[in-house]
Amino acid sequence: MTRPSPFSAAMTTFVATVIAGVLAFVAGITWNPSSGVVEAQGYRQPVACDQSVAINTAAASTLEAVALTAGQRIHVCAWTFTGGGITAVTLVRGTGTNCATSPVVLTGAMELGDNTSLSHGSGAGVLIRLPIGSALCVTNGAALQLSGVITYAKG
Repeated sequence: MTRPSPFSAAMTTFVATVIAGVLAFVAGITWNPSSGVVEAQGYRQPVACDQSVAINTAAASTLEAVALTAGQRIHVCAWTFTGGGITAVTLVRGTGTNCATSPVVLTGAMELGDNTSLSHGSGAGVLIRLPIGSALCVTNGAALQLSGVITYAKG
């Protein structure tokens, strides 16, 4: 047995319109009351960070860690760096050899002491999402040993 709606058709339409407006305003969500379909605009599929690259340099320079791939973006999920002396490490994106063309700094200078390590992220989620067609580079601020690993995905 179905019960009759306690609301008039006009009231039901009004409530549906208010709910749809609130969802769109607050979260960029659209709702179709006739079909019941809810869609989030800008929703991104989860990224599986299944690749890693070792970092090993003693030069005070910027080196390309992950090469760009046409039509793909790099998703950085974690990093660990160890300094063999007092240095600063910075992540940079760009194009060209060692991100020299249109470089953009992605992180502030992360200071490392002598034989200290710095880790960020667990690899379970994206920390930095690069634009399509950018390479990921690492800048070592001093001519001292910098070792580490970056976990990432491309797609």
